[in-house]
Amino acid sequence: MTEKEHSKKDTPPINYAAVLERLAGDESFLEELLSMYFEDFPKKCAELQKAVEHQKFDLIFKLGHSLKGSSANLSMPLLQEASFQVETAGKDKNIENAKKALILLEQDFKRLKDFLSEKKGQINPDVQEKSDLEDSSTELGSEKSQEAQVLAADDSIDNQRLLKVFATHTGIELDIASNGKEALELFQKKKYSLIFLDIHMPEMDGFETLNEMRSIEKEATLSPTPIIALTGSSFPEDRERSLSLGFDGYVEKPLEKNEFFKIVNKYLGTSYHASSPEVVHIDQSIKDLVPGYLKHRKNDIQKMKDALTESDFSTIESIAHKIKGSGESYGFKKIGQIGREIEQAAQEENYEKTNRLLEEFELYLDNLQYD
Repeated sequence: MTEKEHSKKDTPPINYAAVLERLAGDESFLEELLSMYFEDFPKKCAELQKAVEHQKFDLIFKLGHSLKGSSANLSMPLLQEASFQVETAGKDKNIENAKKALILLEQDFKRLKDFLSEKKGQINPDVQEKSDLEDSSTELGSEKSQEAQVLAADDSIDNQRLLKVFATHTGIELDIASNGKEALELFQKKKYSLIFLDIHMPEMDGFETLNEMRSIEKEATLSPTPIIALTGSSFPEDRERSLSLGFDGYVEKPLEKNEFFKIVNKYLGTSYHASSPEVVHIDQSIKDLVPGYLKHRKNDIQKMKDALTESDFSTIESIAHKIKGSGESYGFKKIGQIGREIEQAAQEENYEKTNRLLEEFELYLDNLQYD
């Protein structure tokens, strides 16, 4: 993508509807995350500029990866794309592409600032207040339960806070670590039911942490804890490496609320959900047909999952197309919407997106109620 093409895109610099849905509608929390983003972005850009000048490709990759994750969490598509270009340039050791991507990054950040300054009622990007994760952790975890002990290791503060919001008022006790060493210390003190490990962290990355945890379990003859690789990387080799080295699962950031609960329920055998199950009001004249319809949709999910293992996107697209058309006919607009999104992901042959949408579809059906 050229700079000219990039600048002509009419995509809003931030998708408020999407990010608010991810944050369960908490606008004050969104403002807090934006404040942290505006404080962190210039520092990382300055560090990135130096890395480009000295051609430190590993650092270019890591900074691009970090910026991509934080931009994705806040549904900033242009900044996410520019950050991905930085990450890719670092991976490919292409200094010219790194310079171009840095320019795009700065342009899109300015566009975001202008957009927010014009948006009435939103924070002023030029006046920032520091946020302290520890100050809010007590409130977020005010209704903790011993039912499910979960550990998440991620060096991004906004990712940490996002996970905290997901776990609030759910019966899940979530501990947070900022790097692998902190995660390992917590792991040695407490028995966890499930662990999320970011692959790219300072001090000790996810792969090293995983190896240490498995060694501890083996020496103490403990049963293996389910450990999920959590990463903002979209490179297939990261996914393959994660699974081959012993992770039980792999999820790409930004982690959606429904996906978080899907993983928790899968590995813990629980039935947590992000919100009250949706109750859909349907036409009583077709009520007797609905159970069969929903059963067929669950069968469709399994067929699409089987097709995905074979990278058979044509079959997935065909099934999703039919779902898209039938959902609204039966009164389930959400089913039609998900079918449309799966169809598009299959057309793009996007494995990760298709897999995520299938998991989301399955969770939706599991929690669906109708009358």
